[in-house]
Amino acid sequence: MPNPDGKKGGKVHQDKVDEVENILRDNGCDKIEREVMVRTSDEAKTKRFIDVQGTNTKTGETVSAQIDKQNKNGSPDSRERQAAADIQGVTRRLVLFFPYN
Repeated sequence: MPNPDGKKGGKVHQDKVDEVENILRDNGCDKIEREVMVRTSDEAKTKRFIDVQGTNTKTGETVSAQIDKQNKNGSPDSRERQAAADIQGVTRRLVLFFPYN
């Protein structure tokens, strides 16, 4: 059964997105965006979506974050690892992972 909340994720996922937004704000990001599309023409998919992106408009530093469940060993699942790799390949910046389970 598809998620009734669609791409933005269920309540637990959305709660974690809210938490990560606060973390980014606490670390100097004054511009916060959700579901930022990144074109990845030659990657596994033609586009990916960054769950949360924060920018410090004074320094220009941007932080990208993906939020999903983690494996039993603490690592992101393979889908999230591929998404992060695709996003990093285009943006040339590290993608942080925040688990919600």
